[in-house]
Amino acid sequence: MTEAEWKSCTDPEAMLEFLSASGRLSDRKQRLFDCACVRRISHLLVDERGRKALEVAERFAEGQASFGELRETQALALSAADAVANRDLPGTPDSYSALSAAAGATWEYRSGADPLRHAAEAMAWQGLTEPGPPARRQAKKKLMNERKTQAALLRDIVGNPFKSQAVSHLPSARDVALDIYRSRAFDKLPQLADALEKYGCNNAKILGHCWLPGPHVRGCWVVDLMLGRE
Repeated sequence: MTEAEWKSCTDPEAMLEFLSASGRLSDRKQRLFDCACVRRISHLLVDERGRKALEVAERFAEGQASFGELRETQALALSAADAVANRDLPGTPDSYSALSAAAGATWEYRSGADPLRHAAEAMAWQGLTEPGPPARRQAKKKLMNERKTQAALLRDIVGNPFKSQAVSHLPSARDVALDIYRSRAFDKLPQLADALEKYGCNNAKILGHCWLPGPHVRGCWVVDLMLGRE
């Protein structure tokens, strides 16, 4: 994959394969990316087991949950998903797709889970009530759009893998970044840009990313850069 292809790619799986082959994606960022995709269907996770799986997966990514807790919540979410298999359409609350996506975020080995596909299916079928050809055509179009969104989320988390970035860890800017991260207040990224500019940062890529409307999620490469996280 070339730099130009990375910037325009709409296939998150192809992007992940490239990152994995080149060793440019940490387990933490991989999991936060999965969680970001699943969080887009959090409104479809009414069952506590699904919500808990997503929460624990995020905490595990930051070293705040144990491996045992991860496994336990995955088993519960998988059990909940299996109990509703083939019962409802993917876009309904607590469908097999929605619960499988949440369970997938708690992966032990990423190759054995597919939270992106399940989350995209749930988003694609949301609002559709009949499984016939017209609904399938609508779902297919929505699925393509959701994959584009997932690709954009991955770019927010990884940035440009072809060019490394660096910035001084200024205390005031770091405080802003930490607040953004903890509260998911990504609408405050322009404030981070202001803090960086105030202390002489003129890196156009970093500042420009702060001003982009998004999507921005936990793992955002600029926020991680400020916090020294990989």
